[in-house]
Amino acid sequence: MALQEKQKKVLLASLLLVFLLIIAINSGTLVNMLGLGKSSSTDEEVIPPTSYSDLQRREQEERFPEIQMGQLEEKSQSSDDMKRDPFTFSRAPGGDRDTQIDLAQERADEMQRKMEEQRQATEAAPPPPSDIEMKFAGYAARDDIARAVFLDDKEVIIGGEGDVINDNFVIIKIGYESIIMGYVNHEKTQEITMKGS
Repeated sequence: MALQEKQKKVLLASLLLVFLLIIAINSGTLVNMLGLGKSSSTDEEVIPPTSYSDLQRREQEERFPEIQMGQLEEKSQSSDDMKRDPFTFSRAPGGDRDTQIDLAQERADEMQRKMEEQRQATEAAPPPPSDIEMKFAGYAARDDIARAVFLDDKEVIIGGEGDVINDNFVIIKIGYESIIMGYVNHEKTQEITMKGS
């Protein structure tokens, strides 16, 4: 019985040793230790990965192609003929120089004409009138017809919507607490709120 147990232990130890040898051969450590791998004289020496980062690096090397520097040099030599000096000016694409000058002159003339029209329009327009100095004292209404009451230098003026007051002002709208007044010769309007005396 003791012999069978000893045989079992030897068998188990030999199986463990064979298992470890298989792992060592697959990982390449035993091959490198015994010098059975490729010789160091070749350019492409196979280095077995020892960590996860080595495996990732190997995958990237296999996935991405190697850049051939000779091909890059050939392309750069052929592009030397096509160099362009950014400080040298030549004809612009899309037409000859005279046509472009004519187009630019037409644009400049058009802009100058528009500026002149705007200047004449601002000179011809009357200056904006000053604010209305009258006080809105209140209103009176009868049969949906409202009349506004104004005080101007102690003078009482009464008028309805659309009436012209003092030959300069027009009553546009009469409200409960304010009135909207306009000018006879201008588009400007002004809201005047009700004030006491």
